[in-house]
Amino acid sequence: ARIIEAQEGMIIDLGGFQFETLLTPGHASHHLSFVDRERGKLFSGEAAGVYFPDTDISRPASPPPFDLRQSLLSINKMLAAHPKDIYYSHFGHSPNAVFRLQKIKEQMVFWGRVISKHLDNPDVDRIGEEIMTLDNTREAVYRQSPEKLDASLFFMRNNILGYLGFLKREGPGVMDEMALL
Repeated sequence: ARIIEAQEGMIIDLGGFQFETLLTPGHASHHLSFVDRERGKLFSGEAAGVYFPDTDISRPASPPPFDLRQSLLSINKMLAAHPKDIYYSHFGHSPNAVFRLQKIKEQMVFWGRVISKHLDNPDVDRIGEEIMTLDNTREAVYRQSPEKLDASLFFMRNNILGYLGFLKREGPGVMDEMALL
């Protein structure tokens, strides 16, 4: 009886804090984000990716089943809220929310373009190395502690698998459409 169905724009009042619900599918079809418009705080869950504050690296959160089109539309929705701060489920927060959202959107399209070139031979580790080389994050990723490096590489592999599934369903030509979102 205490479970309520989330609706777009629904306000949740927590006694002094009001959070607006944003339906933000893409990472997962049921994904939600929450914005405190009064304070400019966005709680993006994984819809805005994951953030590694010690390396200042963001990565898409795109495990299977992933929908890049829906993810980009969800990022646009979060951008429209004009947040100041963004809080991630993994692994921290940033006071530069709009910048972070714009960067993850660019990165999501970039990943799609790189991965779409490998549909005939989807070697996930090779794709990950290519992405890190092209986006100049390889050195910072490999400088992390062994535990954090393992987590980073695990996320990367799983996220590449989500992209591969999306691109196989939609076809590599779908990337032409993504730049318009």
